[in-house]
Amino acid sequence: MAPSIVLIAVFAYITLLFILARWGDRQQFVEQSWVRHPLVYALALGVYCTSWTFYGLVGTASEKGWNFLPILLGPLLLFTLGYPILQRIYRISQQEHIHSIADFIASRYGKRQGVAATVSLVVVLATIPYIALQLKAVSDTLLLTVGKAFLANQDLTFVVALSMIAFAFLFGARRLDISGYHSGLMSVIAFESIVKIVVLLLIAGFALSFLLSGSGLISQTDTLVSSSSTDNDLPNAVLLHSPSWLRFVVETVLSACAIFCLPRMFHITFVECLTEQHLKKSRWFFSTYLLLISACVFIIAWVGNVAFYGNVSVSSDAYMIA
Repeated sequence: MAPSIVLIAVFAYITLLFILARWGDRQQFVEQSWVRHPLVYALALGVYCTSWTFYGLVGTASEKGWNFLPILLGPLLLFTLGYPILQRIYRISQQEHIHSIADFIASRYGKRQGVAATVSLVVVLATIPYIALQLKAVSDTLLLTVGKAFLANQDLTFVVALSMIAFAFLFGARRLDISGYHSGLMSVIAFESIVKIVVLLLIAGFALSFLLSGSGLISQTDTLVSSSSTDNDLPNAVLLHSPSWLRFVVETVLSACAIFCLPRMFHITFVECLTEQHLKKSRWFFSTYLLLISACVFIIAWVGNVAFYGNVSVSSDAYMIA
């Protein structure tokens, strides 16, 4: 694809996000505005699914089968079976005027500033490599579509980081009252959650149609499934690979804890929640969202293993783009 087309599309998309955020900020105090709708809050929870969903999760599914599920199963179980825990934390956050995970943990120990400072330091140290991974995923995506000859990897990552910093300052951190509802930011996050699920559904649908449209691919799938019992390297590991159940359970619990421990998830789930009804209504909608993500990841990994079998130039992490 021509670099100019990709860069114009990226610029247009970022511009659309800025316009949407600006318009959402103007609707913040309008009681009947759509930016205060429970659906916006439920969609904003989709920020849990980052670039890891598009890359690492598909790659994990293609290589390790059902081991990809814990990442999505943990939050799903938390929002369904573990809802009383979410409800309890939300009520404490409202009563204690808690703004972050550091405030929450400190409030459990007499609101000691030392505890809050320690938690903040741990969070910063933990999220730096996490943010770096996200930036690398975005820049790698652009490099795959634009080409390495057009832009250097370091320059592109720096530009992406600057744009994210600018967005955070304009529609998030510029307010002194961080406990207030950031309608512009929530609107954009909700919109991006829609984009993510639509893209995943479209690619999964295309993958299925691609598989079913060619009799050669179908016969290849049948042959590989029948022979996978003797060769674990064949591409249908996504169907037949048995997970390690101890690791599966541990990763599921850790993924559930991510709703509390990841700063962005704690902020969206508890700080940006306007009422308890919003949290209650998000239970099944967010769970459905995660189920759809899981189904799409499974389909893309399965078809990718068949379509790109033996193609060493295509990494399993890049099935979405390929």
